Formats: sequence, C-alpha cells, structure tokens
Amino acid sequence: MVMPKLESHYSVLALISGVAFCVGGGLALCFLAGVIARQSWLNSALYACAAVAFGVALIYSYRLLTSKGHVVVSLDAAGFRDTRLARTVIPWSAIRSVSPYILYKATSSTGVALTIDPAFRRGFSMRLGARLFNWTNLKFWIGGLCRYAHVGRRQR
Repeated sequence: MVMPKLESHYSVLALISGVAFCVGGGLALCFLAGVIARQSWLNSALYACAAVAFGVALIYSYRLLTSKGHVVVSLDAAGFRDTRLARTVIPWSAIRSVSPYILYKATSSTGVALTIDPAFRRGFSMRLGARLFNWTNLKFWIGGLCRYAHVGRRQR
C-alpha cells in the first residue's frame, strides 16, 4: 500500500495581497514624509520605513515569481517537512504530539503545533529566517514547535 503524500503550496492570492499591502504602505509613508516639508528625524524615519516596505514587496514579488509548484509543507510516511523551517524532514518518531494551534481569542485553528523530542531538537538545524523570527514563536521555547498554515490548501 502506498502512503499518500499531503502537500501545501504558497497561496498566489496571499503573495499578491502582500505585495499590494507593502507597496501601498510604502507609498503612504513616502506621502507622509513629503507632507513634512522640513528635514527632521521623523522625515528620515518615514523614508527608511518606506524603503523597508518596498524591500519586503520585492521579496514577496520574488516569491511570487519563483514559487510555482514549490512545496512548502508536506506530510508523508517519512514525517513532517516545512521548507520555511528547515531542509530536513522531522520524522514521526521525533514528534511527540500534533495539535491545532489556536491564537488567543480565536475561534478556529490557524496552524499546527508540534511537540518535538528534546533530543532531536538539540541536533535540529533551522534555517536563518526561521531563527531570526523564532522570537515570535513562544511555543518553541516552551518545548514545542509551532508552524502556521498560512499557505495554499491545494493537495496532491
């Protein structure tokens, strides 16, 4: 019997909306900086924030152009793999429990919370982007690993 593989891809609509939001925010910040006619620290800060917003829009655009067919999250007989987190598969033997992740005061699940074996987690190497934004993921420090399911729902 062949074990089916569940795959999840980037949502094109989410990437396009991310580009639109960042470009719109950058333009609004540039407009605000232009309204402040004199040179001040606030003017410089607004332009710097606008540059960051345009940079994030470029990253979204790059993902939009290069993510066709790219698998983000996959589940199969080998284990759980999230390419945003690491290149390797987390085997089922290292996963202690899987539960839905529900944000504070939310009514529905927004992701999956995995509890990883501490021995496996010590040798687990995360990607740089996941390490940089690990501070937003408090469950990782408590003993779990939480991955959000904000990707497309297309299955194969």
